[in-house]
Amino acid sequence: MPEPITDESEAPVAQWEPPQVDAAALTVGQLVPCTVIEQLESGAYSVNIGASSPAVLPRNEVFLRPNRTAGSREIGRGFGVLPVGFSFQAQVTALADGKVNVSLARAQRAIAWTRCAQLADDDVTLAAKVLRFGPAGATLAVENLPAFLPWSHWALPASQRTPALYGTDLEVKFLEVNRVRSRLVVSHRRYRVDQAKDQLKPGAIVKGSVTSVRDTGAIVKLPGGVDGLLHVSQVSELYVRNVTEILGQGDDIYCIVIAVDSKDGAISLSTKRLEDSAGEMVKNATAVYRRIAERAECGELGCEPASLASSS
Repeated sequence: MPEPITDESEAPVAQWEPPQVDAAALTVGQLVPCTVIEQLESGAYSVNIGASSPAVLPRNEVFLRPNRTAGSREIGRGFGVLPVGFSFQAQVTALADGKVNVSLARAQRAIAWTRCAQLADDDVTLAAKVLRFGPAGATLAVENLPAFLPWSHWALPASQRTPALYGTDLEVKFLEVNRVRSRLVVSHRRYRVDQAKDQLKPGAIVKGSVTSVRDTGAIVKLPGGVDGLLHVSQVSELYVRNVTEILGQGDDIYCIVIAVDSKDGAISLSTKRLEDSAGEMVKNATAVYRRIAERAECGELGCEPASLASSS
């Protein structure tokens, strides 16, 4: 006969038990409360879901693993150790002859997608862990889901795209949250634009450096380390056939911010609005920049064109 328990701290802790449920009434995808009974020799867990017999939680369905590659048979799911008596909510994944399989990872995935949608609606900035780089962009962990960051929305120098960044945090904002299509897309550029928004208001004059030139326009590096587009139609009031005839890589230039797209962080620039006469940018761009620089000596760049004009 066992000795009576004299110390309340030695009393066994009663495990929480889920409410009773008829396994035949369950459906795949349904969420059910569970309590861990034991770990089986296979590594899977036997869990109490309130049915007449325990359900099985496969060993690779315990938690989300955003770093799983597309070639893996265990995409997004991984193994973890669960203590006996641990309670959680799981998703029913299989039903056969009264036997039930559940997944903790898939229940977590559903919660993560809901959380991402809420964060995107609130336009929240969050720190996402860099997982890996690919030809088209980087993969980051957001709420334990793999999020794609296109290179066009990567606002750090290309020289930093090395494995040395794996495991580090990068501030991002959301571009797209689409659970149906499994599309979770984020942007570092939107974060950088938001940080520099006081300097990049439409109408502000900013100084930048040309990083690349095409026939149709130039990419300009602006304050805050973000890129803006100077389209060929915005170079001069005079018709410009080829931007490369006026601008070159590495040129320092002045521009007026004409638009900032809050949805994707795209910045549109203009130099033709700095001209005192049509074609001045084509005939003597240096003179335009010199005039603007002289007018800006009275204060910081980023002031409105009207205030610059009044200082002349």
